[in-house]
Amino acid sequence: MSKTNKSPVECFGVDDGYFSIKIVNEKGECFTIPSRASYDVIMGNVNPDDDKSFIFETDGRKYTVDAHLPEPLDTRSLSTIYPLSAVNRVLVHAGLLSAGMGGKDVAITTGLPVKDYFLPTTAKNEELINKKVESLEAKVHCGINNQIPTANIVSNRVASEGIAGFIDQIYTLDGKLTENASALMEGITAIIDIGGQTTDCAVILPGMKIDMRRSGSASIGALYLQDSVQRQIAALLRTSPSSVTIRQTEMAIEKGYLLVSREKVDVAELVAQEKLKLFDQIIMAVLGIMGSDADIENLIFIGGGTIVFESNIHGRFKGCIIPEEPQYANARGMLKLTKLANQ
Repeated sequence: MSKTNKSPVECFGVDDGYFSIKIVNEKGECFTIPSRASYDVIMGNVNPDDDKSFIFETDGRKYTVDAHLPEPLDTRSLSTIYPLSAVNRVLVHAGLLSAGMGGKDVAITTGLPVKDYFLPTTAKNEELINKKVESLEAKVHCGINNQIPTANIVSNRVASEGIAGFIDQIYTLDGKLTENASALMEGITAIIDIGGQTTDCAVILPGMKIDMRRSGSASIGALYLQDSVQRQIAALLRTSPSSVTIRQTEMAIEKGYLLVSREKVDVAELVAQEKLKLFDQIIMAVLGIMGSDADIENLIFIGGGTIVFESNIHGRFKGCIIPEEPQYANARGMLKLTKLANQ
């Protein structure tokens, strides 16, 4: 795409995950929308003043993006892999619109899981990276009559999730090294990124070299808590899992209860048990990739799942680091990579 003269190019980090789209701008401001989209126009009256509700068209098909979609597409089970999908594309544009970038020139960095970004040789998977870049270059229209200008992506790069979180820890927003940068770069550092669909593990050796023998991605993340809680609620209510809605499940996880025919049903203990089970499964997967953490000098947990399991993490791993707002760590790192590339 050619650069336009409409406005100065603004840099963004875009962590385009299965669970949510998280965006950070050059001021360090954070924006997020759920990764919720559906085919076609399905909302009866999308509020034009709602900055998180949009109708998009790309590749000849319409999509609705709205936080309150009753039955959104499962980003884990698309016919093509999510990072290369039209669904991912419209969600990235919806995130940029929610950040106020409609009609403006932007430079962005998005992400891929460690196992997809790197080949076993530690070389970058250039073929997949290029396909993701090409996907986000495809034209996207917004609005019922295409009347809403979308962001103009003039620069589009891809980073490794997890590694971006490491970059966030060693660089400030103005490109200077952080106080902890030397210890992180000179030691053995492990970044554990608990996302919605995957948990990434990246072990970084002194000299900022990735150890691929101890790095990778496990297909398990915080979204699986919704699945297990939904099944357990269905068993409690003696109904089918499909009868328990996404909204009810999310209410149960967030508040410890749900409403059934307007009556409150306490499921706090059920949720706590399922959370502990999933945490154990995630840690088993991490240790299966990384091996023992005995030699890890800096252990850092990031990602939205880190918030869900924060107390479990501190109880299991003494001396670990959880940065402020860990759900935005990858997006902040991607922003810093964008800025470094555009200097």
